[in-house]
Amino acid sequence: MLTVETIRAALADHGCRPHRNGDGIKALCPCCQTGDNQKHEPALSVKAGTAAPLVYCHASRCAFEIILGALGIESPAPRVAPAQAPKRRTAPAGGPPPDPEPEESPDAKATRCADALWESPHAARLAYLERDRGLSRAVILGAALGFDAERECLTIPVLDASGAVLYIREHRPSGSPKYKSPPGAEAALYGADTLTGLEDGALVLVCEGELDALRARTLGYNAVSGTAGAKTWRDEWSKALARFEVIVCGDADPDGDEMRRKVPASIRKAGGYAQPLAWPEGAPKGEDVTSFTLATPDGPERFRALVDAALSAGNLRSIDLAAALTAPPEPIPWIVAGWLARGEVACIAGDGGVGKSWLSLSLALGLARPDGRFLGMPIQGGPFRVMVLDEEQSERLVSYRLRKLAHGLGISADDVSRLPIRYCINNLLNLDDPERLQSLYREIRRFRPDVILGDSMVRLHGRDENSNQQMAGFFREVIRPIVIRFGVTVGMVHHLGKPGENRKALGTRLRGASDVRNQVDQLWGIERAGDRLTMIHDKCRDAAESADLSLTISDTDDGLGVILAAREADSEADDVLLAALSNAGPAGVLREDLIEAVDAAKVTADPKKTTTRRLGKLHADQRVKRASERQKRRYWTTAYAPESAE
Repeated sequence: MLTVETIRAALADHGCRPHRNGDGIKALCPCCQTGDNQKHEPALSVKAGTAAPLVYCHASRCAFEIILGALGIESPAPRVAPAQAPKRRTAPAGGPPPDPEPEESPDAKATRCADALWESPHAARLAYLERDRGLSRAVILGAALGFDAERECLTIPVLDASGAVLYIREHRPSGSPKYKSPPGAEAALYGADTLTGLEDGALVLVCEGELDALRARTLGYNAVSGTAGAKTWRDEWSKALARFEVIVCGDADPDGDEMRRKVPASIRKAGGYAQPLAWPEGAPKGEDVTSFTLATPDGPERFRALVDAALSAGNLRSIDLAAALTAPPEPIPWIVAGWLARGEVACIAGDGGVGKSWLSLSLALGLARPDGRFLGMPIQGGPFRVMVLDEEQSERLVSYRLRKLAHGLGISADDVSRLPIRYCINNLLNLDDPERLQSLYREIRRFRPDVILGDSMVRLHGRDENSNQQMAGFFREVIRPIVIRFGVTVGMVHHLGKPGENRKALGTRLRGASDVRNQVDQLWGIERAGDRLTMIHDKCRDAAESADLSLTISDTDDGLGVILAAREADSEADDVLLAALSNAGPAGVLREDLIEAVDAAKVTADPKKTTTRRLGKLHADQRVKRASERQKRRYWTTAYAPESAE
């Protein structure tokens, strides 16, 4: 009979330096830690089990049979001696009843049933565990799985952290229920006994059922499960797992989905690290560790890839600083040069009725068209797949605007039908609702957009628009994960608040929390001055802001279409300035009067700033000259400037 002492003696004979460790033994693993002249921390654990000693390699997870073979020990053979069921004593006729038989202890029952599993009459049960559940004999022996002939069920001993049998779970593959605990048994963490010998930070999988956990162990993972199904989880189990890296492998069904949400949250609350395992898109309902890994020959490798993906999902991103200094600078992946790049979050802000939705729809058409343009600027790298999330307009209004824009662009309904645009409208898409967010994720996976445009931002969440904390959370918890997870660019329409003494600049006029400006990479604004629109580039995280644009939204000559056009507002300001200076001739014009001329022409929302910037540029280009007089500055065109002007 294989005993702990037999293994200890063999380890000593093979130079594995066994030593006592609590109620078990620690030693070097004869398979992976001897013969290489390296100093190793003993990684082999051996302790008593119910049917055979428990042997585990924490270094390379060497198989049970291989470890025994390296020690020259024959692997335990199936037991063939029939287990003797206790005989019932009967009272002689007319005599007193016999004393009651002592109740069989859980340890004794576990041993009796484990022996019975290996008897030839029950070979089909052993074959079920090996073939249908994918368990190795080493795992079956180590877990002391058995068969109870009297109750016609497989048995699964549930041990506490010290290795003592708490109770026996019954499993009937075709029964209802399939799993059953004895009356009065409390839910327990199955596999708690395997955690004591693990190093801090070891990887542990939490599965939905005991046999799934044993299948994961067969694949080389440390694995545990609850004994009361996916809906039951105890805080003390989270505390026991807090020192490990945990991946939660609930089944692909509603209960499993809830388990993959609830259990990681509980473990994180206990101070641990846990991530849910994400089943592939389209996984059959009820998919679990066993069915997934046995379905195809490459099932185990595909499962390992899912585990690795779950682990990496929680990793912090980092960069190689040395490479950042030595590698050639990466070019900005512009979509619209100077205005929008891939992977960015942009905000299009303006007062109500100023043309934001016209601009957003025009951008969508430009992005999706081959050789498309936006306000006359070429789209780079297109055509792009565009998803629009419109929670602001009616279908009638969208149809009207689309007809007008298409006519202005000279494109037909057939042309539009071929564009890669998915226009989602009026879906009550509150992305703070987990179910609605999952609906969006499903649409993104199906359509695979490059750009997502939202109209408007306030309709896409249910948070306090005036709270910096809540709006920062919306970007951190909803918008940025979409950008990172799916590699998309996001643009959102937003509104401006009323201007005030301290709210004149575009960035300070954004409605609600001021932190919205901090969260976006690009901020565009549309401001109206009389009948003139100016498109302002208020923020660009990648480079300097582009010059303001003078924007026009005008009907075509036949009145059937609309054309959006823009030119740099600076060029219009230059025209105004040079015309005023030419008209003044040798007299020149004071700076204050030039500001009034630009203001009157309504070519910019900030005439003072624009005039100052453009006069500086015209002076640098030697197109104008200037001189100071009485703490003021006068300007001339170069042709009319006096000699004293510089």
